[in-house]
Amino acid sequence: MPALESAYRLTITDRPKAIRGIVNGTCNFVCDQLATGRSFESAVKLAQKKGFAEADPTLDLDGTDAAQKLVLLIRAAFGIDLSLGSISRKGIERLNTSAVLHAASSGNAVRLVAECEKTLNGIDARVRLAEFPADHPFARTKGADNCLLIETERGEEILLRGRGAGRYATSESVIADLFDIRTAILKKEAKIEPTVSPSIPVFREVAA
Repeated sequence: MPALESAYRLTITDRPKAIRGIVNGTCNFVCDQLATGRSFESAVKLAQKKGFAEADPTLDLDGTDAAQKLVLLIRAAFGIDLSLGSISRKGIERLNTSAVLHAASSGNAVRLVAECEKTLNGIDARVRLAEFPADHPFARTKGADNCLLIETERGEEILLRGRGAGRYATSESVIADLFDIRTAILKKEAKIEPTVSPSIPVFREVAA
């Protein structure tokens, strides 16, 4: 899911006002498993078996990973470097399975959500657990998928959804980042620089 790219490009055409989303596929997968009656320990082990969770899933489960991603989103969308410690966060490591089952019985879904909003006092950001109705995009985001809702100052809402955990999703993101880095380097190297005289432009050939 091109979350950072979308947040940054949006600043060119519009101004983001708020960002909310499911940005940790591990937690989303575990929440879905709890809704089926599976125990928390069993859900985490299944996530590890499927490659959605690390051998030590602590940073996923306690909300740290989601908060770290929120820091990057805030930087891309608002140009502000918010410290990780300034983001209040609550993970799913102490999530009550009965609460998830109760929500599921009503057709709702419990999700770990990272959110930020631009206010008069700066950026208000948090990672929290919330319950959503069945027709909400977050409730319809299943398994290890991620979902992002970006609200602009003009009141428009942009929805992004894609796989958020697993080796293929991670590999795709890493490769995309490498291409972005290569493109930035080539653009920097391709700048026209006079090397003899300002009146005689000299172009340096750049290898493709």
